[in-house]
Amino acid sequence: MKQSTRTLCIEQETKVFFNINYLAEVMKLGEMGKAEEYLAAFTDKHANKYSKAMFLELQKLKCGESTAWEATTPSGSLDNTSQKTKLQVSVAMLAKKNPTLKDKLGFPKMKKSRLLTLMKQTMDWWRPHSCNNSQSLEDIPVVEYLCGEPSPLKNKYNRTKGKLKEINHPSECSALVLPDDCSGERIACLTYSPSGDYILALADDATHKLWTWSTGQNEFCKHTPRVLKEDVFPKPRLHQPMSGETMKNEIATSAEDSTSCFAIKGSYLFSTSGAKIAVFDLKSFERVAAFGSPIKPRATYFIFIPSDLLAVGLDDGSILIHCLSSRKIKEKLDGHDQRITCLAFSRCFNVLVSSGADGKLCVWSTKSWVKLTSIDSIQNFCNRLNNKSSLVTQIQFDPYQIELLVVQDKWISRHAVPTLDCLRQWVPDEAAITSATYSSDGETIYVGFRSESIKILDSETFVMKCRINLTAFTQPIPSNIRVVVYPAVVAAHPSHPSQISVGLSNGKVIVLQPLGRGGWGEADGLEYDGDNSDGSEHCY
Repeated sequence: MKQSTRTLCIEQETKVFFNINYLAEVMKLGEMGKAEEYLAAFTDKHANKYSKAMFLELQKLKCGESTAWEATTPSGSLDNTSQKTKLQVSVAMLAKKNPTLKDKLGFPKMKKSRLLTLMKQTMDWWRPHSCNNSQSLEDIPVVEYLCGEPSPLKNKYNRTKGKLKEINHPSECSALVLPDDCSGERIACLTYSPSGDYILALADDATHKLWTWSTGQNEFCKHTPRVLKEDVFPKPRLHQPMSGETMKNEIATSAEDSTSCFAIKGSYLFSTSGAKIAVFDLKSFERVAAFGSPIKPRATYFIFIPSDLLAVGLDDGSILIHCLSSRKIKEKLDGHDQRITCLAFSRCFNVLVSSGADGKLCVWSTKSWVKLTSIDSIQNFCNRLNNKSSLVTQIQFDPYQIELLVVQDKWISRHAVPTLDCLRQWVPDEAAITSATYSSDGETIYVGFRSESIKILDSETFVMKCRINLTAFTQPIPSNIRVVVYPAVVAAHPSHPSQISVGLSNGKVIVLQPLGRGGWGEADGLEYDGDNSDGSEHCY
């Protein structure tokens, strides 16, 4: 390991520079004891939520050889990123957001006298440890952080913020409508693959669509491109296997029972449109299995949980925990009186959170399957609206698995886990919210509306940074008839924080990202005047 013991001592004793590269290196080598010791010199697990999450992630990496956290995917999987790698990346991302560490990620600027003192201390340490040739400089320890090159891990919180930006024309951002000759049914579900190499959609007619990116006539990208242009490679392509197979679910017998949901595991897709849960091979599109009941109780939502488990929410309010390897039901959780609307899992706290049409939110331990918390979302969340609030439609943990985003058609809110204490709430003064999601770095929340717009918020303050008017992207030209097309679902790219895919009510999918390498709402040359809000939103 290149880092000298003396250099590490200086870093740990002074606490002015947190060497994230060293932390990443020892994690990669599996030396979790050293990683914990280094982190503990700068913070402890009680300092803040990010420190707590970092120590928890390191504990899980410490047990990396156990099958509980070592993800396995079928051979030839479209996405086989290991759970261990994801945990390592998570620790690094948490360090960048941690208020105790984020200002120490770059080597501090210092006066010449201080720099000379550090160099002298290094020399004083080296001389007694040198061999017979005291004049040789071959073995002198190198402190690479005293170079003149700026650190690549600059603190992006120091960026100059611009004024609130409205995007009303396709030329004001990068936009790409994915090719599609299928029916115009509303997009019900949308996601990127875990590595971003394809986009998958499920429409209301139970048909799946999968787009990949081609770099040439017969070649494919392993990720979505940073630059979105229709006339250059890599180009998006609606994937169709040579067999001509299509992935289509069984459809519910009645419209009220039609609930769409899917989840990806390796190269397999688990999906339902209100009937049985079908299992498809994502390479061949072949339907390889189906399970569940075609009659009540039906599956309404499901997610995968580490340790080879599948949590399935049903329309009677119960949740079944399936063990995929044994094909047996491990647990049945009863806490809701009506259908399950959403499920979310936190690896940080080892909890499963469920939302139901009865207005309740429940938190379950994934170790004992005991219910830890249960609250009535209608009575406890909405502190501004006079009329009765409708049900929670979506819940999602941030990328660090620390806080829970709760989405309802009239507001969104952020909650602590496992207590579900409300940390912040945002109530917009406009048409209903259709979907919301975190960016991959957790710094942004994208919110879709029936008013044909997407609002982009700071995830901590819920202050709006940018608004995208989708009318310019969706209206046929020329047109004498006004067509209402709204974002039905929004999905965030797993590694590019500023790229999103939007599933529209007309069945199309559009990929959006800012121009250049900046983020949404960032405008060079504009001075921040403290007014990032249009005055119509309310945060609590």
